[in-house]
Amino acid sequence: MKKIIFIILIAFLGGFSACKEKENTYNLTGNWINEQKDTLAFISNNIVNFKSHKSTIKLLPYSYEIAKDSIILWLMYSSNTSDIQKYYFKYSDKQIEIRNFQNTDIDFYKRLK
Repeated sequence: MKKIIFIILIAFLGGFSACKEKENTYNLTGNWINEQKDTLAFISNNIVNFKSHKSTIKLLPYSYEIAKDSIILWLMYSSNTSDIQKYYFKYSDKQIEIRNFQNTDIDFYKRLK
């Protein structure tokens, strides 16, 4: 039984490590802005702050993970697993495309210099 648990643990950690290596290939650090003046501030490898141009939402801190063509976001202060959301995500050095995030069909965020 211990051997099976050990094998499962090694497989899980190996997969987790591979995801982290893939994530690090994105240089997201910095501030990004869309046409509505909403901003995303990627401040570390797993934290992004969303700031809305609307006065009702000031700042939402998210943890994130990138998996292929998706970004998985969950509010940092929430313990509710239903708050974990997955969005289509496409990255280039100058632009991020996110679909269905914050009640918009598609958003393009451009890197601020």
